[in-house]
Formats: sequence, C-alpha cells, structure tokens
Amino acid sequence: MKYTIRWKDCNKSLALESYIAEKIEKFKDFNFVLDNAKIEIVYYAKQKSYKSRINIHVAKKGLLRAESAAKDIITAFNDTTDKIFDQLRRVKTKFGR
Repeated sequence: MKYTIRWKDCNKSLALESYIAEKIEKFKDFNFVLDNAKIEIVYYAKQKSYKSRINIHVAKKGLLRAESAAKDIITAFNDTTDKIFDQLRRVKTKFGR
C-alpha cells in the first residue's frame, strides 16, 4: 500500500516508520481500500502532545479521516488507527463485501 508520512516538529525514526508501515498494511485486509493513504504526525510544544491524522481513500465511500492526540507518538497513532478500523468496519457492513 502506498502512503506518505508528514512529520512536523518531531523526529522520525526507522523503528517508528516500520511500525507505521506494519499498521497501515492491515488496512489492505479490507478489499475496498484504495492504494493511497496520508499520515500526518505533528508535535505541539505548548501542549506537549502529539497529534496523528490519517486520510484513507475508500472505493465505495470516498475519504475516511481520523485524528487523535496523546502525550506520545505511538499512543496517538494507535488511537487513530483504531478509529479508522471502526470506520472501515462500518463501511464494510453498510456496503457489503
């Protein structure tokens, strides 16, 4: 699956990028997910928190978006992927397989 990651005001690491890639590949279990995704991870210094956003294109519905904020990157990203999985399950139930 093709995806782009935008890092803003935070440091990226190879371990984190591989973790994100592993989680994003699970979206392909839903056969109606198209082959591009945008991920944005932003650090807000005043709040001392990270915000994760994911945009995924779905064949029958259009665009699915989710965002979440937390004190560390992995928690924010996991919350965001959980929200996307919930949305994908709803699309699958509504439009069938």
